[in-house]
Amino acid sequence: MARKVKNRSLDTREARSKLKPNPNKPYYVAVERGVHLGYRRLKGRAGTWCERRYEGGGKYVVDSFATANDLSDADGAAILDYWQAVDAVRMRRAERAQGLAGIPTTPFTIDDAMNFYCGGLEQVGREGAADDVRSKYDVWFKAKLGKQEAGKVSTQEFEKLIAAMAKSPARVRVKRGEKPAFRNGDDSDEGVRKRRASAKRNWTVLKAALNASWRAGKIASDSTWKRVKTFEGVDGQRIDFFSVAEARRLINACEPDFRKTVQAALLTGGRWGAIAALTVEDFNSDAGNVRFTTRKGKGVVKIFYCHLSKEGIDFFHSACAGKGRKDRIFLRADGAPWKKSDQIRPFAAAVAKAKIGRPMGFHHARHTWASLSIMSGASLLVIAKNLGHTDTRMVERHYGHLVPSYERAEIQKHAPVFGIDTRNIVAMG
Repeated sequence: MARKVKNRSLDTREARSKLKPNPNKPYYVAVERGVHLGYRRLKGRAGTWCERRYEGGGKYVVDSFATANDLSDADGAAILDYWQAVDAVRMRRAERAQGLAGIPTTPFTIDDAMNFYCGGLEQVGREGAADDVRSKYDVWFKAKLGKQEAGKVSTQEFEKLIAAMAKSPARVRVKRGEKPAFRNGDDSDEGVRKRRASAKRNWTVLKAALNASWRAGKIASDSTWKRVKTFEGVDGQRIDFFSVAEARRLINACEPDFRKTVQAALLTGGRWGAIAALTVEDFNSDAGNVRFTTRKGKGVVKIFYCHLSKEGIDFFHSACAGKGRKDRIFLRADGAPWKKSDQIRPFAAAVAKAKIGRPMGFHHARHTWASLSIMSGASLLVIAKNLGHTDTRMVERHYGHLVPSYERAEIQKHAPVFGIDTRNIVAMG
């Protein structure tokens, strides 16, 4: 990793404002051997950044390349802060080295960054995640950013695109290759919040791709997208879930083969992919748990155990009856294994048939298990472990609003009682 070039006289606008103006004599700091970043202090206007490089024989070449952020915020392109200027000098040096070595200096584009990132996901067996990332990228970013050089898109351009996404109506799921379709706009407070939250999630996809390329040395600086500000307070929505009565109607409304997967989700809080992949040997009747396997992050396989209620143990005993240890527990009616998106249409049909009255997806079964368990008094840590989280942060974020009533009941049940008589109390004069 390149060393951090600190300079107390240049690295903040406040420090630079104390320097004596001298347009003909820049203030320099060494960035690499034979390469310096220079700052020209100008009177009454913003200073400029320049590069000084040694070319041998006692000869130096000085080139100005950007305005300093003395009077305006840095944009990562025309106006740079100190650290962006340091990165720019290093990038210019690398481009010259490539030219001398005969290496093509074709710009590394946003498209290239996305292909690099998705290729990494596929190498660790996360083809589904790569497809999902490409789908989001193709809809929201490719047309406007794809051909631009990755390290030179300004912070303001990123933020402008995020704002535009937040104003776009929600997408309707279509088949691969079909033209994107959108729902009617929802201008309610909740509708605005949802679109902003969606825009923020889409941005994290692109940001992850850019970070991966930057860490691999394919982009000289991460300063432009690192400074991007997204919407605050849009992720704290209250999660919807089925009541016990609604869950029972939902189960009865499902087709027989699909019904078992819904029952498993309601009894474990498991995700669709993990439930569809369960085999008989994942159920341990003696320990009263099921073993879930997930593949997230960098493709690392994570195994965790979900402890079952008595009803859950009885259900899995029945579901595993007559099957071999390596057999899938849940199969379609035709004997084929469930695939990634097989739950979408049958679940929507069951929700409609059960007259739930609001849009719900398979993941709401997970929310239902967690919400009802917390409301029944289960601790956040136990819920987190059963859901496969390493700590309680995600549970607190999504279900924390359900805890106060339980806490109140626990205090009223267990707080000390001192026998204090509050009758006929007269205030002292």
